[in-house]
Amino acid sequence: MPGSVVAGVVVAALCHLAVVAWIACVARVRLPASVVGLAVVWGAAVAAPAAAAANELLQARVDGWPLGGAPVVEETAKAGVLLLVLGFTPLRGVRTGIVIGALVGLGFAVTENLGYFLVARVQDGPAGLLRAITIRGVVEGAVHPVLTASTGAGIGLAMARRRVLPGVLGFVAAVGQHAVWNGVASPAVSGILCNGIGPGGACRDEPDVYHLVAVPFVVTTTLAPGIVGLVVMARRAGSRGG
Repeated sequence: MPGSVVAGVVVAALCHLAVVAWIACVARVRLPASVVGLAVVWGAAVAAPAAAAANELLQARVDGWPLGGAPVVEETAKAGVLLLVLGFTPLRGVRTGIVIGALVGLGFAVTENLGYFLVARVQDGPAGLLRAITIRGVVEGAVHPVLTASTGAGIGLAMARRRVLPGVLGFVAAVGQHAVWNGVASPAVSGILCNGIGPGGACRDEPDVYHLVAVPFVVTTTLAPGIVGLVVMARRAGSRGG
C-alpha cells in the first residue's frame, strides 16, 4: 500500500474525527477511550470487511443487489457494536448513540477509502489521489458517520426508554438515507466529476469551478435531512436529560 494513500486516508479521517470530537464536546458526551477505540476498530476491521464480503456474495446471486440490498447489509454490520455498547454497558441515550454511531461510521469509511484512494492513485497518479482525498475523503467523508449516527440515536433512545421501536426507526432511517445516497447522490457526484473512478472517486479531467461547487451542494442536500433529524433528537434529549 503506497504511503501517500495511507496518509490521505489518515488526513481525511482526522478531519472528521475532529468534527465528531467537537460534537461530543458540545453534546457533553464523554466516552471511555476503550469505547472510542472499539467503535472505530469495529467499523474499520469488522463491519467494512464483513459487509464487503456479504455484498460480493449476494451481488453474484441477486440482480440489482448493490442498490437495493447493500445499505441493509452495511448498516446491519455497523449496528452490531452499537447494540453491544448501548445494550450491555451503562452508556445510554440519544446523544451517546449519535457520537458512538459517528465513530463506527468513520472507521467504516477509513477501510472503504483505502480501496478508493488506491484505485485513484494507480489509475490517475498523484493528481487523481489528491482529488479523491478531497472529494471522497473530505467532502463526502461525513456520509457514513451521519448514517450510522442515525442508527445510534435510535438504539440509544430505545435502550434508555426500554422500547424497541426507536431502535428500529433509527435503523430504517439509516438504511433509507444510505439507499438515497447510493441510488441518487453518488451517481450524481460521479456524473459531475466526468466519469470519476468509482462513486465520489477521482475525476479523469481537471475539475472546474462548477465541479467544486456542485459536488458539496449534492452532498449537503442529501445529508441535510438526516443531520437536521439528529440535531432535533439531540436537543429534545438534552431538554429531557436523556
